[in-house]
This record gives sequence, C-alpha cells and structure tokens, in this order.
Amino acid sequence: MVDPSDEIAVASAKNAVLAGEGHGTITSADDIKVVKGNYSLYQIGDWYNNIGYNALSVPGAVSSGLDLANDRMRFGAETDEATDGIRAYMRSYCIPDDAYVIEPEQASVPI
Repeated sequence: MVDPSDEIAVASAKNAVLAGEGHGTITSADDIKVVKGNYSLYQIGDWYNNIGYNALSVPGAVSSGLDLANDRMRFGAETDEATDGIRAYMRSYCIPDDAYVIEPEQASVPI
C-alpha cells in the first residue's frame, strides 16, 4: 500500500483480501499487516498486464507473475543471458528496477 496512513484505503484493501479466495489462515482484518509499498496494486498490475507478461517472449524466460506481498512483479530466468534480456526488456518500457525481481529457475518439463 502506497499510503498506509489512509484508513479508508487500508480498510478497503483488508476487506478485499478477506473477500478473496485462498487467503489461508487469515480470519479477520486484524490478521492482515499493512506495509508501505513503492507502487499501488493497480500500478504493478497494469505494468504486468500490459508489459510484464510479454517478458516471457525473451529467450530463457520461464515464468512470470505478481509478487503482491513484496509489491513487485516476479520473473524466472534459466540463464544469466535471460536475466539480462528480461531486465533490458523491462527497462525499454521504463519499468523501475525495484518493480520486479528476476530469479534463477529451470523450465518445467511435462511428464
């Protein structure tokens, strides 16, 4: 959350989490810790939907997704070259480096 002092936004975000599926052991709004983030959920989601998802076109990019707990996009890369390629792709759209993380990952092999 960009501004954790905004009580209305905090309450709205907590209610959205509680209304969603798959929130595990969270049973009340008191279980949710709100921390300051650099970007809004909407900004990260917009970047991912319009730009980040296409980073999978970089050779060696094997996964992508949103890491909402850490306020960023996440990418998996098989090689250092793929990491460099994803980073170059994101920078070509002026996406800040702290808005994503690229982690080493092997491609999944169907069984």
